[in-house]
Amino acid sequence: LDELFAEADDGAAYARAYGDHLARLLSQVDHAPIATFIDWLLEARENGQRIFFVGNGGSASTASHFANDLAIGTRTLDKPFKAVSLTDNVAVMSAVANDFGYDEIFVQQLAGLVDGFDLASALEMKTALDSPMPAARISFAGPGKTRSELARAVAAGVTCDPTRAIDSERVVGRPVASQ
Repeated sequence: LDELFAEADDGAAYARAYGDHLARLLSQVDHAPIATFIDWLLEARENGQRIFFVGNGGSASTASHFANDLAIGTRTLDKPFKAVSLTDNVAVMSAVANDFGYDEIFVQQLAGLVDGFDLASALEMKTALDSPMPAARISFAGPGKTRSELARAVAAGVTCDPTRAIDSERVVGRPVASQ
């Protein structure tokens, strides 16, 4: 961008060059992940689920703005988006950071707002187990879990929901039939 600015004769030339630059970048965007995200949002709205947004630094403002755009900017009375930004309450964030540590500002808030945690990684499971959420309300789901990860989850009382026969075999010692 500095190069575009240096080459521009005036503000209008810079604006044109910057617009061209953005157009080139946008033409390279893979739209499939965006479509998947949109599908998740629409599914959450259809099912009446809350959608939580988080961010750190400048991304905290983005989280706040995006939650506002979804909750207010797309409001319909029959099927509203229930979007919430966990970055909007500075008092709560600073209290959690003070009492539990800055790395807990979102998980501690979520523990009081959701019925449980559905996790995919061992690090997420460790963080959730350190939160006020009871282990029985934590689900360690999805493929690709190691035997030791699954053993830690079972020992902690976490619900394991392996999605492939190989993963269910690691949890219970034999494949579990799908229901």
